[in-house]
Amino acid sequence: MLWLLALLRTFPLQAGGPDKDFPNIPAAYLNQPPIIPAFWVTTVEQVDRFLDGTVHVGRVETIGSTAGGRRIRAVFYGKPREGRGTSTFSGSLGFRDVRA
Repeated sequence: MLWLLALLRTFPLQAGGPDKDFPNIPAAYLNQPPIIPAFWVTTVEQVDRFLDGTVHVGRVETIGSTAGGRRIRAVFYGKPREGRGTSTFSGSLGFRDVRA
């Protein structure tokens, strides 16, 4: 879910109409819900608390930092891939290149 938040911040969709690259998204999908569920983490502090207190199987690591100096953290599970990396179709759409 966190990757989706990062993606939406990078390529924001405009409420009231579809994104030019994804014209078939119904405008209603872009409306914000009137009440945000309590389980959604939305602040840096909430994300850190969630990662530090909830992840027990994976390995939490800092993979970079934002322009503002905040940590970018990720959770790793299992053995990493060897060789050249690949992406999912969903991930390639976020990159806006289905060849990714």
